[in-house]
Amino acid sequence: MATLHKTVQLMIEQLQAIDRLSLVAYDDRVERTLELTAMDTKGKEAALAALATIRDRGCTNLSGGLLEGLSVLEERVGPKNEVSSVLLLTDGLANRGITSQDQLIDVTDKKVKGMQNPTSVYTFGYGVDHNSELLNGIAKAANGSYYFMRTTDSIMEAFADCMGGLMSVVAQNIKMHVEVADNASDVSIHDIFTSFDKTVVTPGKRYKVAIGDIFSEEQKDLLLDLKLPACDNPDEEQVLIKVHVKYFNVMTAEDEECTSTMSLRRSAKDTPNGALSQRVAEQRARLDTRRAMDEAQQQADMGNLELARLRLHRCEVQVQAVGAGQTWARGYTEDLKLCQRNMGSSSQYRSVGKNRLASKSRKHGIQRANHCDREEADLAETSSAMYMNCQKRQMKGMFGFK
Repeated sequence: MATLHKTVQLMIEQLQAIDRLSLVAYDDRVERTLELTAMDTKGKEAALAALATIRDRGCTNLSGGLLEGLSVLEERVGPKNEVSSVLLLTDGLANRGITSQDQLIDVTDKKVKGMQNPTSVYTFGYGVDHNSELLNGIAKAANGSYYFMRTTDSIMEAFADCMGGLMSVVAQNIKMHVEVADNASDVSIHDIFTSFDKTVVTPGKRYKVAIGDIFSEEQKDLLLDLKLPACDNPDEEQVLIKVHVKYFNVMTAEDEECTSTMSLRRSAKDTPNGALSQRVAEQRARLDTRRAMDEAQQQADMGNLELARLRLHRCEVQVQAVGAGQTWARGYTEDLKLCQRNMGSSSQYRSVGKNRLASKSRKHGIQRANHCDREEADLAETSSAMYMNCQKRQMKGMFGFK
């Protein structure tokens, strides 16, 4: 609790007068200790006073706290800042209010989708007693990230990382339509590989992907599996796919859209294979890494720790073989090794390994940094720097982290 108070104090210091903050405490009861307040000098004084009233109490009505936080944003009146988010911190299991994991994730999904303005939820689980599946599921349903905070020192770094991201949002509500080009009727889309919500509009022809928001310097990659027709003119560019993107530009405060086409210059039938595309190899390795983590968690949850470690190790070997000498391969293998370290016993898996797997899977699935562990910085230096933008680094520096 002392570390949490210090962290929120630092957060209040970094907020500007244009920012607004509300504090919600939840245990046996749910209480707004601070209504949504502009963080000018007077507002910061009120926030610090409200923070001082928050103490350890009773049970964990996580659903009540989360829904109250979302209600704070839903009830806003007057001009609204483009970027809004709920930061949900817990060190225990939900044992009041909605306690069903699936039900709470579903409620979060419906609540966020029904809100007028784009809103995200970032979840922070501290220690060994929180439900990482629940917090990861809430973050996924609400376009946020899940942070596993193994030690109290992690709390401050996690908040700094999150704030740095929120202060660098450049586009929101990004929706991508991927379809076969007008003059490419023989092309078929077998699948689109992504961790973002995907909808099949017309099988084989048209898909929709909801990406949510994006921070400055970030990129989001999708892999397409296509069936292509025979090519009569290999020297000509063949247009295959049309991509249409709609989004809200935070910088201009306007809705925007753009369209692009994907084309390919086909090779003749007897042409030798060219060099492997490192960009495609990287993205396949990223998705393979995430899939291995998810499957390892499923095995470990059933008590099959040896099979779980073997799944992670096989992926590690595969990534090393495909990306030998590549920085991205080192980043993925570092995380795979780190996850294997925390699966030596059932108790170790329950206290650390399960939460770490969930956090790492989310990180690589949406290509967004969520590093907040000093041990990881020492054991996985390359991985810790993955997906990190300048604003996150700057905010971590303000909180005292390098």
